[in-house]
This record gives sequence, C-alpha cells and structure tokens, in this order.
Amino acid sequence: METLNPAQSTKGFVDFRCRNRRDKWTCACIDVAELVINVVDVNDERPGFELPVYIFDVEENQSAGVEVGVVSAVDRELSPFNQFTLSWRPSVEQFSIDSKTGVITTTQTLDHELQVL
Repeated sequence: METLNPAQSTKGFVDFRCRNRRDKWTCACIDVAELVINVVDVNDERPGFELPVYIFDVEENQSAGVEVGVVSAVDRELSPFNQFTLSWRPSVEQFSIDSKTGVITTTQTLDHELQVL
C-alpha cells in the first residue's frame, strides 16, 4: 500500500462491476474509471524555534531602536499552513520584535540601575 503525501496527488483505476440477481458477475456492466485522490493538508505541525535558548547582551544607555538580536523559527508545514508571526506574551515594553523577521530592538533607553526586566 502506498503512503499518500499532501504534496502530491495519486491516480489509480477503479473497476466497477455489476452483479446479477444470482450474485454472479455479469460482463455487460464492467467499466473502468480513473480515480484521482488529492490529499488535503491540515495544520498539524507547530512552529518551533531553531535554537532551544536565545541569549542576548545589551549595553545600557543606548538609545531606542538598537538591534539586540534575532530569533528564528520554522514551521515544517506546507503552504499555506507554514505562515506564522512572532510576538511577546505577555508584552515586553522595553523591547519590540518584528513579527516576520524576528529582529528584536530596544524601544527605550535602558538603564541597569533604574529598570528591572
């Protein structure tokens, strides 16, 4: 038996036969038709980060808008189920993250003595 992959279709042939009243095959009703099975992909894979932990160092007293680092995630699904965005949960006011690229930047000047993350 062939395993069906959502990235492809498979074709086969179905043999249709009719039976008469005595449960015997009758040759008059034999027909063959092409059968196409399209496997529909479902969103059954979750996106995951490429690294288990990301650690970034940020120097204090830099202005807002400084790039801190980049996080990267992948979703092994086929399109359109491989689309996702990145965001903070809960939100982090000192940093922003680009929802598509994963670039993390500061949103304000960081002062080690005044701010606790």
